[in-house]
Amino acid sequence: MPFDTKVGLGEIVRVCGMPKRKLGKVIHKASGYAIHDSNPRSVEPHSFYLTGFSDGCARQLTAALVMFGSASMHEMIRYGLPSETQPYSKTDKSYEKIKRSVCSVGKRKPCGAKVKLIEKNTVFVSYYNNFKANRVWANILLHDGWVVAADSKRGKKG
Repeated sequence: MPFDTKVGLGEIVRVCGMPKRKLGKVIHKASGYAIHDSNPRSVEPHSFYLTGFSDGCARQLTAALVMFGSASMHEMIRYGLPSETQPYSKTDKSYEKIKRSVCSVGKRKPCGAKVKLIEKNTVFVSYYNNFKANRVWANILLHDGWVVAADSKRGKKG
C-alpha cells in the first residue's frame, strides 16, 4: 500500500523504512510509543502514525482525533460505573491476559498498585473520525512493542 493512503476506521497498516520526519509532528508519547500527526491543523480524517514497535516499523491509521489512554484509565472505565454499557471487546480481553500475568488478579478485577508496572510498556490508543459526539470509535492495545489487539466499538444512542 502506498505511503499515506487513507484506511478505514479500525484498520492499521504497517509502514517500514519511512524516516520519522516524514511521519509528521509528534503530538503525544506514552509507555515507549509516540503518536505522529501528519497534518496537525486538520480536523478531518487524515494519517496518523504510531512508533515505538519492536520491529522498528510505524503503524498508520486514519482518523481526525487520536489519543493514548493508560491502563489506569482503562481500569477506571472498564471496572467502574460505565463498565456495563459496553460488551467486552478484543482489546478488553487481551488486556485481561496482560493484567492477570502482571497483577495476579481475576477477570474483571482491577490491578491495583501494580498497574504502574503494566503502564511501563502498555498503552491503549483510541481514535475517532471526527471531533463531535462519536458513537463509533476504534481502540488498539499496544504491549511490549507490539499491537496486541484492535477493535472498533459502538456506543449506545443517547
